[in-house]
Amino acid sequence: MSTQQDIQTIEISIGKAKRAIELNKALNRLDKNKDFQLVIQEAYFKDEAARLIAAKSNPGLSMPEQQAHLDHCIMGLGSLQQFFITISQIAMQMEKTMADDEITHTELLQEDAA
Repeated sequence: MSTQQDIQTIEISIGKAKRAIELNKALNRLDKNKDFQLVIQEAYFKDEAARLIAAKSNPGLSMPEQQAHLDHCIMGLGSLQQFFITISQIAMQMEKTMADDEITHTELLQEDAA
């Protein structure tokens, strides 16, 4: 691979890292937003989770399709929580990757100029 191709690859990597870091910053801003806290953290992650768990043992909701629907809703709730966690984990990894890539990028530019 040529130096120019290496530079382009590093620039793409840096761009992806910046996007992941910005996504995490946006999530952090949301996390501090009172409406987000009320709707998502309280009403969905806590209240709705408790309601769904209680519904699982409700004799009136014992039909297989009802139980499957409840399971699906519970999985959706967990999936959103995991999505938020993943955003943060990826951003932490990307911060290190971006720092390394920026050093490599500078070195490649110097090498290409020489």
